[in-house]
Amino acid sequence: SFAETMHPILFDMGWRGTLLILSLVYFWARHHHPVYLVDFAVFDPPQNWKLSHKELMECMRRQACFTEESLAFMSRILNKSGTGPATAWPP
Repeated sequence: SFAETMHPILFDMGWRGTLLILSLVYFWARHHHPVYLVDFAVFDPPQNWKLSHKELMECMRRQACFTEESLAFMSRILNKSGTGPATAWPP
């Protein structure tokens, strides 16, 4: 009968179609378009923005809005931050 002969053909087309779609999805997901760096720019801050840790903590104290506990916390964080005397801090 017609239905019995079509069943194996449809099954064969079904798994091939699924394999094709999965292969295309895999290729599309793995294919990365290259990104080329054409140019870059670096901001060079003015010298007066560069402060040592001591100068920065003095600026924080002069603001008179921090408690001694919060200043001590900021000092601990600043010491572990990896910044140095050549670090520029925005005004």
